[in-house]
This record gives sequence, structure tokens and C-alpha cells, in this order.
Amino acid sequence: MYNEIHNFPLVIIIQIVIQMNLAMIISPFFMVCFLLSVLKEIVIISVFILNYTLLSLSFFVNAFAEMVGK
Repeated sequence: MYNEIHNFPLVIIIQIVIQMNLAMIISPFFMVCFLLSVLKEIVIISVFILNYTLLSLSFFVNAFAEMVGK
């Protein structure tokens, strides 16, 4: 029991080192995925803003046309 507790920090350090090596290998892939998701979010937000501005523009144009028509 004492031996397991004594080795516990070493096990954690070994796991951290293994995870760091895996991260070195996998991180470019994850960076690409992260950048793609960020780009997707930016595109979605810009499309939403564009649709909103077009809707408000058409609304103002319709209101202006009704005002001019009267």
C-alpha cells in the first residue's frame, strides 16, 4: 500500500509526459479542427448579420415606399 502511494506522483508525471508527447503529435490536427470551427462560427455569424441587415433594409425600403406611395 505504501509503495503504491509512494509511486503515485511518478505515475502522474509519466502520464503527463505521455500526454504531452501525444499532444505534440495531435495538436496540429486539433489546431486545424479548431481553426475550421472558428471559421465556421465566423461565417455563420456574418451570414446571420448579413441576413439581418438585408431584412432591415427591405423593411425600411418597404416603409419608405409606403410613405412615398401615400
